[in-house]
Amino acid sequence: MKKRSLFAAVAMLIVSAIVLTSATYAWFASSNQASMGTFTAGIQNTGGAITISADGQEFKTTLAQADFYVGGDITGSIKQTADAQFPATLTAVSFDPATQNAPAVAGSYSGTTFSGTAAPNDGTGYVKYAIIVKADAACTVNVTLTSSQSSAAPYIWAAIKGTTAPIIVNGNAVNSAARQYVPATAVAAGGTSPVDADGDWVIDASEATGTNVTLGSAVSASGTNNNAMGTLVFTEAGTKTITVYEWAEGQDAACNGTINGQSTISVSFQIAT
Repeated sequence: MKKRSLFAAVAMLIVSAIVLTSATYAWFASSNQASMGTFTAGIQNTGGAITISADGQEFKTTLAQADFYVGGDITGSIKQTADAQFPATLTAVSFDPATQNAPAVAGSYSGTTFSGTAAPNDGTGYVKYAIIVKADAACTVNVTLTSSQSSAAPYIWAAIKGTTAPIIVNGNAVNSAARQYVPATAVAAGGTSPVDADGDWVIDASEATGTNVTLGSAVSASGTNNNAMGTLVFTEAGTKTITVYEWAEGQDAACNGTINGQSTISVSFQIAT
């Protein structure tokens, strides 16, 4: 008998939205016109096989953004047992999903000279939420991540960590080679700051050489048509955590210019045994 037959089919849909209104973006510039929208999660046809939790305390078949907050009040504080942040505004940061647990670099330009700092770690700047998945028996769970957005903000990326490999998507990518960036992974104290000599609003490899900024390897959108899959392997009953990130990537050359009108960017993923 296959292990798969031990489980009813499970489908979980997580949807979060970032609403962008008219604003001007530049590399590592902040704006008060980009905000986190709605978050919902649910399981269908679970049969009790898999449940989910925002805090590791209460497992259920549906989640909402309020489940991450004390007393369910989204204007209040995140639960101490929850790992989440839903900022009112986004700040462009740089993130290497393969190695970093959170965006690594933030900063600003003075003319063409970049001055880098540590990324925001105070609940601002980028979206993050961890969901704890509980299985009643051994199984393999497929996690599929999808991002959909308009051309108004092609620099919004999403990733899931905790699966066998990070899942990375971009809403404007049509295949794995269509969109990529080279992340800034660290800024050393002191030293020479890089200069954006070619005016493309990103730090290129030649511009980083000999400076206090370290670059990582190129990050590409995974999958086809903005749809990428990873796995969670349960060898026995237990829990595993997946963490979702959504951010404005400063090292994406598209992260500059003006957003005209309003754009809603949605990120969703599905879990199925």
